Amino acid sequence: MQFPWFRRNFLLRRKLDRVFLDLPDAAIRALTGRSRWPPYSLRSYVGGAEDFGKAGEVVVRELQSMGLFTPGARFLDIGCGCGRIAMPLAA
Repeated sequence: MQFPWFRRNFLLRRKLDRVFLDLPDAAIRALTGRSRWPPYSLRSYVGGAEDFGKAGEVVVRELQSMGLFTPGARFLDIGCGCGRIAMPLAA
């Protein structure tokens, strides 16, 4: 059974992402005005770090096209992600 091997490598990759990618990503996010975004190590596990902003915007546009954005409308985002949809909803 290969699950223990997969789990070890998954956890190792998470640790390596945090150590080597989160710090440069924090600098890039600060320079590009995206400092409120979660770190790379979280974004990469919720559907891709590169499309983080676009994915949320697509969902918001879809909600707008269905006519769900009315004055005083409220949304409750209950999920297990890191804010990919909640951030555009809050804007």
